[in-house]
Amino acid sequence: MAIRPLKKAEPFLMIMVTIGASIFIRGVAMLIWGKGTFSLPLFLNGPPIIIGGAVVIPHALVETAAALLLMLILQLFFKRTLVGQAMRACAVNKTGASLCGIKPEWMVKFSFGLSAALGSIAGIIIAPTNLTSYDVGVMLGLKGFVVAIIGGLNSFVGTICGGLLLGIIEALGAGFISSQYKNAITFCLLIIILIFRPSGIFGRKKHE
Repeated sequence: MAIRPLKKAEPFLMIMVTIGASIFIRGVAMLIWGKGTFSLPLFLNGPPIIIGGAVVIPHALVETAAALLLMLILQLFFKRTLVGQAMRACAVNKTGASLCGIKPEWMVKFSFGLSAALGSIAGIIIAPTNLTSYDVGVMLGLKGFVVAIIGGLNSFVGTICGGLLLGIIEALGAGFISSQYKNAITFCLLIIILIFRPSGIFGRKKHE
């Protein structure tokens, strides 16, 4: 309801309205569930596993496998299904897609629903290893944005590599510096990428 009246407005205004709607929704969630934190039991219990000198808990393997499976399904969806191809067409040119019989409004609604479903699945998977609260998704969403910028917004492989790179740098920063600076390291990396490689590591530069 907040976005639809502004679909022809400037992108900056739409971003501001989206942020405002996010703050409102988080406020409602806080009133319903409170400010407390919640946790879920691990999906896979057992002693830590040593892989290449790194100590990994079994649940981390579940998270990794689920992430890879979801990315594979998403890639096949966008490349092999008519709906996925229609969504890609709308992302490139809404007018051209509508001339081909595609309804951009339906594609936008479907993309919102798909992103909400993927976010819900991701939240359930990581909840056992991260205490969750009403606004925990804010930082996770920002880090997802950082990953997309690092890898390149138009590169699927870049997004995967960007996520791995960010995770490794965060882990090294927490180990050698302090875990308190983990988020600061993330955004410092974002600034460096934007300065020296705005299109991302695997992104393609657009020429006008």
